[in-house]
Parts: sequence; structure tokens; C-alpha cells
Amino acid sequence: MVKWLEGHELPYLLILTKSDKLSKTQQQKRLTAICALMNRENSSAILFSSKTKLGRDRVLQEIMNLLDWNNE
Repeated sequence: MVKWLEGHELPYLLILTKSDKLSKTQQQKRLTAICALMNRENSSAILFSSKTKLGRDRVLQEIMNLLDWNNE
């Protein structure tokens, strides 16, 4: 899926859900491992939990940026 999005030059967000299921240490290890696998910087991925609201504001902001709503 990611290769298809990149091949078509479409923007996407890398959101790691269910982060509340992991300890802070496990979250960082998982984030680092996934980003390394995808050849991305850790800051490009978002840890997210609907239960704790972790990452909610950043996801909303990134969606607004992708939709270019900030320029209106």
C-alpha cells in the first residue's frame, strides 16, 4: 500500500494505533523498529490511542495540513 501511495505521489500518515497497550519503552522501541523498516525518521510516525487520546491533536493537525486547510 505504501509503495502504491508513494508511486502515485499521494500523501499519507503513518499512525501507530493501540499505543496504550504498550509501555512507554515498548512504544519507542516499536516506533523505532517500524520507522527503520520503512526508512523513515521517528518523527514522521505518530503514536496514537483513542483510549488515552495520545496523538489525537497531532493526527488532526496533520490531516488539516494534508488537506491544506491552514491556508484558508
